Amino acid sequence: MLDRAVITMWSRASRKEPIEVRFIQPAIATFLACTRIARGQLHVDFVNDTQEYAKLSGLDDALAANHAAMSKARRGQQGQTWSPLTTLFHHAEIEACNQTINDLIFAQLGGMPRAAIDAMARVVGELHDNIASHADGRGFSAAQFYPSRSDHPARLELSVADAGCGFLSNVRRAQPSITNHEDAIRWCLKKGNTAGRHTARTLPQDAIVQGDPYAESEGGSDQRDHHMGWGLHLLTELIRASGGELWIWTGDTSFTMNKDGTSAYALTPLPWPGVMLNITLFPASAQAMSWDLSSPRLQSLAEDLGL
Repeated sequence: MLDRAVITMWSRASRKEPIEVRFIQPAIATFLACTRIARGQLHVDFVNDTQEYAKLSGLDDALAANHAAMSKARRGQQGQTWSPLTTLFHHAEIEACNQTINDLIFAQLGGMPRAAIDAMARVVGELHDNIASHADGRGFSAAQFYPSRSDHPARLELSVADAGCGFLSNVRRAQPSITNHEDAIRWCLKKGNTAGRHTARTLPQDAIVQGDPYAESEGGSDQRDHHMGWGLHLLTELIRASGGELWIWTGDTSFTMNKDGTSAYALTPLPWPGVMLNITLFPASAQAMSWDLSSPRLQSLAEDLGL
């Protein structure tokens, strides 16, 4: 399972042991890139053809701390079947990554209502923005579409991770009574809650001229934290409504939401200093959903989406 693989790698990195990589999912790429920031030099052994993928995706540059090289043009169908490992250090990087991820979401999730797809894209934009607001830009994004095979259905995986200070540190600024990571995750998943630093970032003056996709709806060039307000609550509702999966890891706690909508919290052997978030969406499941807006659970979601 993904969570076990990532946590095992973190354990080996903490002991300064070699990490063997046999398959690179988006969460593996963002995790290793963040671990390079959190732990310094890593010894990573890429097995079989993973070395070539690491080079293609930009993971090798991240492990070498050559972040400037990660913005170079790369081969492949970016925005159609994948998004390379991308730094989220600066506004221009965030907006470029937003556009690629948005294109990918629209390309692969055509069975969802247009408003739901647009909302998913906006939430991803907020996740990227939160890296700058909460983690001082110490984070990465990556996505990959996997076609169906005999052993699994087609799926779209998106991972956003940072090596910042985690949910708890940020949440306690708004709610000092919260003292553990599980309660911090619960608070972040509740509708209306945000620990955003509303004075942390300002959209640059040229954003509208450059065609920022959210400038008009989110308040223009003087809007701060311009994706703030959609939040993790809406993300979980979108994923649940489309039959997807979600995994969040921060501090000593992980949160997992399964395809059937059930969820669980678990303690982890070692704490993760920042936040790891992995989304898995199944186009066939999303297309099969009736999106019956008369159901009580979706009525609130419909209001948020404007359906």
